[in-house]
Amino acid sequence: MIDRQLVLNVKGNKYIVEFPNVGQFQNVETMKQVLSKGMYGALINTGTVTASEALDMVDIEAHLSILIKNDGSRKNPLFKDLKCESFGELGLEDYLELKQVYKDKFVPWWSSILELLQPKKEQE
Repeated sequence: MIDRQLVLNVKGNKYIVEFPNVGQFQNVETMKQVLSKGMYGALINTGTVTASEALDMVDIEAHLSILIKNDGSRKNPLFKDLKCESFGELGLEDYLELKQVYKDKFVPWWSSILELLQPKKEQE
């Protein structure tokens, strides 16, 4: 059973990531294209270390800006707590900490959601 919420701990603060609905799922994928200026596929095909890092940045921003439960304000609580107006203003040290939490906690949870949408076929 997939957890309906995921709690991420960043810099001593807890953020609730909600199980996505269809609109949020679509928004995440659309946001990846917007953030990469329509170059998401090209970045994947580039295969360089820097392109891979840029893809990680795009993925993290797209997922967390849409799926972190908002505290009622217009600003994402994660960015507010990290004292930046947007993900793009995030310092590299804070980004590296956020990236580690994302890879350790979010990616396995998100992978289970993708598995729900596209179950692996049993081999015959």
